[in-house]
Amino acid sequence: MAASAVSLDIDVTLVWLSGALDALLGGRLDGAEGGPGPGGAAALFEEARASGSVRALACSAAMARGRHSPERVRERVDDIVGWPTIVSAIRSAEKCVVW
Repeated sequence: MAASAVSLDIDVTLVWLSGALDALLGGRLDGAEGGPGPGGAAALFEEARASGSVRALACSAAMARGRHSPERVRERVDDIVGWPTIVSAIRSAEKCVVW
């Protein structure tokens, strides 16, 4: 969805929570459906993020419960934020998809 939105010149903010954050940091974005490589979810995410139209945020609570250091998390996201910031971003968004 993020890649499609970016292709339509829509800015996207992704908030990585719990298992999704673990998948991002563990290189498992493609899951069982497809392996890494051209056209996979990980490749689409990286292309969308490289466009400058995708902002990636990690939930601070999910990061604290995970097994990755804040430094490792910051390599893959733009910022680590708390729940009040996440809720504020959702409330101020023109459109929002929660999955």
